[in-house]
Amino acid sequence: MAKEFWHNKLTPFDAQLCNMVESLTGQPCEPKNGGDCYFIEPDYKDHNDPQFILALWDAIEGRAGNRLLEIHDDPERTRLLVRIRFYNERCPESAFIPKHVSE
Repeated sequence: MAKEFWHNKLTPFDAQLCNMVESLTGQPCEPKNGGDCYFIEPDYKDHNDPQFILALWDAIEGRAGNRLLEIHDDPERTRLLVRIRFYNERCPESAFIPKHVSE
């Protein structure tokens, strides 16, 4: 099956975020296209404990950083709803080249 275009906007860091969520919840975590962002819905039905939910929330916030657009709890579905902005900015290669100062 061909990769959808928006999958090309995901980074290895996004995959690590999904893997982390899966390892914590024991449930699949599939990113879904949200236009200018993607979203995930971590399912905590097997761990419906306020401390676990807050720890999961904090872990997602820490991983996503400034790209986190929204996160909220949907207790009726035992899921967190998370929207994360695609990482569109690329660091210029020159940012990694040491600057030489003329003497």
